[in-house]
Formats: sequence, C-alpha cells, structure tokens
Amino acid sequence: MSKPNSNSDTLLVNRLRDGEKVALTELYNTYWQSLFISAHNVLKDREICEDIIQDVFMNIWYNREKLIINISLKSYLYACV
Repeated sequence: MSKPNSNSDTLLVNRLRDGEKVALTELYNTYWQSLFISAHNVLKDREICEDIIQDVFMNIWYNREKLIINISLKSYLYACV
C-alpha cells in the first residue's frame, strides 16, 4: 500500500465530491485499519469501533458534495473518529 500524500488526497476528495464510488473505496482501503486501531486503543470494543468507522465513511459519502477539508485528510479522518 502506498503512502497517501496531499496531492493524491486532494484528488481523492475531488473525486468523492464528483460522486465516484471508487474514490470512497480507495479512501476506506487506505485509512480504515489505522483508524480502527486508533479507536480500539481508546475504546477497547471491536464492535463499537467498527460502527464508528462505518459511520465516518458513510457520513463522508452522504456529505461528499459539501465536503471541505482544511487540514490533511488523515488528520480530518482521525478527528472524525
């Protein structure tokens, strides 16, 4: 898996805004595991962590057209979780 960078993150967010479902899949595949581990380190409950991660990605998709991220995508996702 390649490391995300700000240019690819910007392109990914733009693709999300355009409604590309593949972009959501790429975003999920890039970040879900590290987000899950971070949440699990705090909550210690697998099911709750899975629900949180799912909710974050669902909300990103549902709000994709008005998605504005002023920080790094990774930081944004961690803040959401």
